[in-house]
This record gives sequence, C-alpha cells and structure tokens, in this order.
Amino acid sequence: IALHVSQSASKVSIAPNPVSKSSALNVETISPDIQLAKVQIYTMSGIMVRQYTTSDASAAIEAPSATGCYMVRIQLADGSTSTQKLFVK
Repeated sequence: IALHVSQSASKVSIAPNPVSKSSALNVETISPDIQLAKVQIYTMSGIMVRQYTTSDASAAIEAPSATGCYMVRIQLADGSTSTQKLFVK
C-alpha cells in the first residue's frame, strides 16, 4: 500500500472513525471540485476486503464486517492517492 499523500488527497475525510462493523462509512473530499475515483479497504496484512468506484465528491460505503484496524486507500480523479487508518469496532 503506497503511503504517498499528495496535497489534494490530504483533503479527504472518512467518518465515523471508529465505525461499527458493517455500518455506513462516509468518504468525502473537502472541496466539491475534487472528485473521488476509487476507495479500497485493506486488512493490515494487505488483503483487499472492499473496493468501490465513484465519480462524486463523497461516497457512503459499507464498513468491513469484522472488527479490527484497516487501511483505506482513496484515489482521486486526478490520480493522487491518500491512505488512512480505519478502526472497526
């Protein structure tokens, strides 16, 4: 998982965090001019458990069904990426 964060990708938020298992998780950009492209959720061992594709500034996705710590990789339409930790309780 690449941990490079560009300036535009740092303007991405995931909430709530921590999130309850299998509940809604909101991923959004701070500016409506910045579009999301892909959201991927990985276990800490690098196994992808969820992947979503969107072309909006925000997306509601389903959190993983198992408790633990995950990495959320967010790719924006301009190609930049951001990786954030997600805690599922």
